[in-house]
Amino acid sequence: MDHARIQKAVREILAAVGENPDREGLRETPARIARMYEEVLQGLTLDPGRHLEVTFDESHTELVVLKDIPFYSMCEHHMLPFFGKAHVAYLPNGRIVGLSKLARVVEEFARRLQVQERLTSQVADLLKERLDARGVAVLIEASHTVLITGTGYVAAPALKEALAGKLQGPPETAPEITAFEVAEGAPAFGFEEPGFKIEDYCPNITTYVDRTSALALAAAKLALADAGLLDKEKRPANALIGCAYGTTMGCLEAMGLFWKKVKSTNPKFAPPLLFTHSYANSPSSLLCIEYGLKGASATFSGERIAGIEALLFAFDQIATGSAEIVLVGASESLTRALHAHLYSEGRLSASGKLAAWSEDNDGAVPGEGGAFVVLESEDSAQARGKKAYAEVAGVTIGSGSAVNPYLEAWDRAGEEAVRAVDLAAGPTLVVAATPEEPSIDGWEGPFWAKRLAKAPTTAAIAPKLYTGELMSVSPILGTGLAALVLAEKMLGTGLPQPKGLGEQFPASGPFVNALVGAIDPLASAGIVALKKI
Repeated sequence: MDHARIQKAVREILAAVGENPDREGLRETPARIARMYEEVLQGLTLDPGRHLEVTFDESHTELVVLKDIPFYSMCEHHMLPFFGKAHVAYLPNGRIVGLSKLARVVEEFARRLQVQERLTSQVADLLKERLDARGVAVLIEASHTVLITGTGYVAAPALKEALAGKLQGPPETAPEITAFEVAEGAPAFGFEEPGFKIEDYCPNITTYVDRTSALALAAAKLALADAGLLDKEKRPANALIGCAYGTTMGCLEAMGLFWKKVKSTNPKFAPPLLFTHSYANSPSSLLCIEYGLKGASATFSGERIAGIEALLFAFDQIATGSAEIVLVGASESLTRALHAHLYSEGRLSASGKLAAWSEDNDGAVPGEGGAFVVLESEDSAQARGKKAYAEVAGVTIGSGSAVNPYLEAWDRAGEEAVRAVDLAAGPTLVVAATPEEPSIDGWEGPFWAKRLAKAPTTAAIAPKLYTGELMSVSPILGTGLAALVLAEKMLGTGLPQPKGLGEQFPASGPFVNALVGAIDPLASAGIVALKKI
C-alpha cells in the first residue's frame, strides 16, 4: 500500500475542506489515516484462498456450519465502515477444512472496499471451488431496518393552516415579503415565517445566531422532542446520536454582516463569532452543542438535493450498523441576499402564482424554514419502546450525463426507489418536492404516472405550494409529512391535493408506500422511499 500517496491525498482533502493540514491537531492525521487504511483494507493484497489449501480426507457428509463470524468492512459507495456477522455452511464432498479457516476467509474478503452482496458471493464461490463442496450457503447480516421516530418543522403559516384543515387549497397567489425591501423592479412574492423567534424555542441562546441556524435549532428541537430524545437525562445509556445537516444557501445573513464589517473597517476587526457562523456547517455545529449530539455527524451544502444527501448519510449509518440514532434535517432562510441572488439570475416568479407539475410556472416563489426527522434503528426504537411513524425503505441518488443530466439522474433514482417498495401492496403517496424550473416541474407528474403504473392507486401532495421553494428543506419536510401520513397521523393525504395533482393521482389512502424526490438541475437527483409499518 502506497503510504506516501495516501498521505498526500489526505492533505489535499483537508485543504479542500478549508482546514490547515499543518496545524498541530492535523499534522499527523495523514500518516494515521494511511496506517488505518493499510489495516482495514489489507484484504486487497491477500489471497483468502490460501486458507483452503490444506484440507483433510473425511467421509463426513453432513452439513458443516460455522455461525456468528464477526466481520468489519468498508462500504465502497461512501468509504464508511459497516460490520456484522456471517454464517457459513457447506456439504463436504470427501474433503473438509478447519473451522477457523472459514472465519479467516470471511475476514480477508471483508477487509476490502465492499458491498454486502459481493462479500456473500465471494465467500460462497471460493468455498465451492476450493473444497469441491456439494453445496454452499453463506448468510451475511450487515444491515438494519431504519425507522422514522420523530418529525419537526418550522415553516410558513399557510402550511400549518392547511394541515389543520383551515385551508381547502393553497393560495392562488403567494403573499408579499415584508421582512425587507426588495430591489427596485424585483417581484416581492415569498413565504416567510413572520412570527418566528429563536427565543421561543431556545430561551438559553444568548449569543448571536443567524436565521438559518435558528430555524435549524427550532425544527431540530421539535423533532427530538417528538422522538422522546430531547431530555438528555432520559436518553438510552451510552446513546450517541448523530447529526446530518443540509443547506443550499447556508448562513447568508451572517456572511452579510461579517463582510459589511470587513468593508467598513478591515478583516482584523470583523467579529470572529460572526465569521464562524458564516460557514455552512455552523448550524450543524450548533445543533451538536445545544442538544448534546455526540455521534457521527456530517454537513452537506451547495446543491438543492443537500437534504437528500443528508438523509442518505444517516440512512447508511444506521443500515450498516454504524449508528443507532441520527437527527437529520435542513434549513434555509429568506434573506435579502437570497432574494437578490434569485432576482439577478432571473429565477423569481413575476406573477407569484402557485402551481405544481405545470410548465406554466414562471419561476420561483422563495420560502424559508427548517425541517428535521429522527432516523433510528429498529432495535434502538424497540429497546426504548418508541413507536415509529414509517420505515425508510431506501434513499437513492442518481447522476446523469451531459446530454440530459437531471432527467437521467431522476430516472435512475426513480428506478431504484420503486424497487425498494411493494407497489402492489396498496396506495402509494408521492410528494412533489422538485425545484421551480418549469422544464422540471411540468415533467414530474408524467414521470411518476409512468413509474407507478403498477400501483393500484396513487395520490400526490405538494407542500411547496404552502411553503414556497425551500431548496434543501423540501425533501426533508416531504419525508416527515409522508411518514405522518403513512402512520395515519394526518387525515387523508394531510394536505389538500392541488388542481392538476389530484386529477392525475386521485387516491385518498390509507397509504402503504410513499416516495419523495428532489432534483438539482446541475445533474443529480434523489428519492426517498418509505413504507408503512
